[in-house]
Amino acid sequence: MVCAVHMELYEDLNLWGETSLNIFLRSTLFIQFIQSGKSVDFIKLYRGVSVMIIRINLRGPIARNLDSGEIFFELKQDSRIRDALVYVITEKELENVWGSVEEMNQETMILHNEVDISLLEGLDTPLSDKDTLTILPLIHGGHTNSAPA
Repeated sequence: MVCAVHMELYEDLNLWGETSLNIFLRSTLFIQFIQSGKSVDFIKLYRGVSVMIIRINLRGPIARNLDSGEIFFELKQDSRIRDALVYVITEKELENVWGSVEEMNQETMILHNEVDISLLEGLDTPLSDKDTLTILPLIHGGHTNSAPA
């Protein structure tokens, strides 16, 4: 079913405006394309520029505060981890949690395709199409079994 819809959408892209495409990028159908590993080249064709799709997994309390702990979005080619994190902070309205990318980097462990970015080029690590960033909070609440005195 998804494949048939995919082909229909591909054929109709010339009729889509910018707003319609952006709504589609945030839709369940689009997320199904990404999760299934199906090609999203039609977006690149429509845009007329090289774009890549990035996936961010948020873990811990932040994920519970959002609709989903998983975010998919597009970035221009030659983007870096810093660019993806700016998107997450601003578009997901997380400025009250992290005031800057540098603050986010200090308070979390960021994995790029399951590798700690400190082992790579840090925030300046280049991204590629379909990369996954995982953001793990370093400090989080816990549970105690002791009764209050």
